[in-house]
Amino acid sequence: NVHLVLCMSPSARTFRARCRKFPALTSRTTVNWFHAWPEQALIAVAHQLLPAANVFGSEEVRENAAHHMAFAHQAITKLATQFHDEERRE
Repeated sequence: NVHLVLCMSPSARTFRARCRKFPALTSRTTVNWFHAWPEQALIAVAHQLLPAANVFGSEEVRENAAHHMAFAHQAITKLATQFHDEERRE
């Protein structure tokens, strides 16, 4: 058995073009759609990864950075949705 993982943005024009050119990409495949993460999950991931980066000195700074990363991720997701709704672009 051959297992192959492809990651593509479904909103990109190239995705639609590739699906038309190569129908095997979408036939007999499983498409996983990822949903928004809760804030606590984003903070937990940041807490896991920040100590390894070793760029922040104190625990207080790392804590603030983790919360800021979660905030930035959610703000970008919200703005992308707003852009999509206003511009009606896929």
